[in-house]
Amino acid sequence: MSSIKGELHSRIIRRKIHDDKYGIVGVEIKNRRKIKSQTLEALSLNVCSKSYLCKIEKNKIDPNKAFLREICSRLELSDDKVDFLFDLRDVVIQTIKAFIVDDENYIAYAVEHGRGFKNYRYTIIKFIHYLSIKDLSAASRIHRELLKIVTNMSDFDLNIFALFSSILSLYKFEFKNALDDIEYMDVYGMDNNIEVLKKIVDFEIRYAMNTYDAPMYYMELKRILFDIGYYPLINKMEYLLGIFFIRNSCDYSLEALMDKMSDKKLYESLKCFNAFMNNDVVTLADCNDSYLNEFALAIKKIVMQDEKAIMYVKANKRDYYRLDYDQEFLDYLMLENASRRYDFIINDGIPKASSRGDGFLEKFYIYELTRMPKICRNRSLFRAHRMVNTFKVEIGDYDEERYEE
Repeated sequence: MSSIKGELHSRIIRRKIHDDKYGIVGVEIKNRRKIKSQTLEALSLNVCSKSYLCKIEKNKIDPNKAFLREICSRLELSDDKVDFLFDLRDVVIQTIKAFIVDDENYIAYAVEHGRGFKNYRYTIIKFIHYLSIKDLSAASRIHRELLKIVTNMSDFDLNIFALFSSILSLYKFEFKNALDDIEYMDVYGMDNNIEVLKKIVDFEIRYAMNTYDAPMYYMELKRILFDIGYYPLINKMEYLLGIFFIRNSCDYSLEALMDKMSDKKLYESLKCFNAFMNNDVVTLADCNDSYLNEFALAIKKIVMQDEKAIMYVKANKRDYYRLDYDQEFLDYLMLENASRRYDFIINDGIPKASSRGDGFLEKFYIYELTRMPKICRNRSLFRAHRMVNTFKVEIGDYDEERYEE
């Protein structure tokens, strides 16, 4: 059990509530006081009693703002910074909204305006910032810092941290960890944007793991997106659902979905990917490049053996995770013969897909093995079954071979 999941679960079991009534002010004061090596007595001198300051640091009282501003002044915090500190909870919520709608300007503003703060709530804002710009190295570093202090976080901050920890795991292809981090999240009574983002992540995890219940999570997500008015996000999630239907050969569901799609680019991209999965080279070649997104265009160029495009894909590998752009999948497609593809599937593809819970790639690689030359596929299928142990293939069901002997 991850430390985040464990902490969330323990608070449910023990009904332990970390009150957030007075915000993060006391935490900031305590951290800055320790950095400056000041005692409680020295900092509170001629302002308030030592015990009063101690209660402020422990968030046990609603602090007098006049006293607070004087204390913050001694800690070299301006009035503007103090006001921002009091509003930090609302800033976190606005930062989450900005993350949902890809408003990097507001996230950058929040990071810059809070620069110099030492509390964990501001650190969570920086964590969100690095995830928004896909700097996974910096995000992972801050994640490790925050993991050390989860027991000190308020319930509000712990749930936000769990949510974005799950997003980090998604970006790193660690789907099972992503599911663990939000298993015990409680968004009841929180801002709608937090609930929206959780439902987005819930659906994206099921999509990535290719679980049968992904469409149900989509319907729940669509309802709340429609209620709040996030219509562009509905199109994006609808596109992912279309890919899910293609991956699982849900032809009637895909047809019904595409009949209602208004976004030409998403429609054509789904059409291209569907043609690829069905070995329909004629339809694939007919897809208009100007309407294809990056992933669909890469697939088309690789299948059509466009050497310049293949060189471009190889030279511009993505170093971040995106649900509709799977670099490993493209790497496999670019392998030149059955022998190299066989080695990739057995030694790299299936072990990775199985370890991270990628249900689609597990099944896709096994299906690829069934269409390889008969001389090697029986033994390879047996090995694949032992690694995956979740998907049964009867060799007799497949007569077509993608590769020649």
